[in-house]
Amino acid sequence: MDPSTGQIFGGEPDASILIQILHTVFYNAVIAMLIALLLNTIIRTWARFKLNFYSDEAYLTHTLPVTRSLLWVSKCFSAAVVIVTVIAVTGLACALLNLTPTGQGLAGAFGVVKDAPFSYYLAYILGVFTQFSFITLCGFVGIIIGYRFQNHHILRAILAGFGIYLLSILFMFSIMLFWGNFDTSIQMGIFEQVENPHEFFSWGFISKILSYMTFIYAVEIAILYCVGYKLLRHGINLD
Repeated sequence: MDPSTGQIFGGEPDASILIQILHTVFYNAVIAMLIALLLNTIIRTWARFKLNFYSDEAYLTHTLPVTRSLLWVSKCFSAAVVIVTVIAVTGLACALLNLTPTGQGLAGAFGVVKDAPFSYYLAYILGVFTQFSFITLCGFVGIIIGYRFQNHHILRAILAGFGIYLLSILFMFSIMLFWGNFDTSIQMGIFEQVENPHEFFSWGFISKILSYMTFIYAVEIAILYCVGYKLLRHGINLD
């Protein structure tokens, strides 16, 4: 309980315990639904890719008078459009939440802070877009690899996609660790304990970290895009 406001769980100060409990329940429910929206979008994008390329629909897809490379480009482009749309809708919802004091706390849980500078928002949006694009491509490439085998396609696709994701995360941390040798602020902020974190983690520092991560994600996206393109050019196994 906050003695200065009388709050126990959250919500309006000095509200009854029942109201504060309900506020907390719905607060967490909204966060869960927004996260589920993003996850559901990625999973459905993977499912559509699998249906278009490796199900009964694939026989129609691969008889279209277009090259396989163009099909790959179109799937990646459509996935990017979906991700941008979801980010835009979520961003609009967070902007509306920032109009009320209670909503600001909910928006802040997703990194949307009312008084943050434009440079932070730009780095944040680009970081979110590249991260979800990267995750989507991990699934695409995992599906392509999984369906190159004769059996256990789905299991192999999941393992391949998850393995690619883990290797990419290790690659990112390795690059950040290497970068820390030239930028001591990264070394201290990510890999070392800071005595005064509120003073150290300024908007400029957070924006810089997000920019570095965006750059690494962009490189990994380019690599995965090329790998998926090469694998598709080698042919597709249909049941």
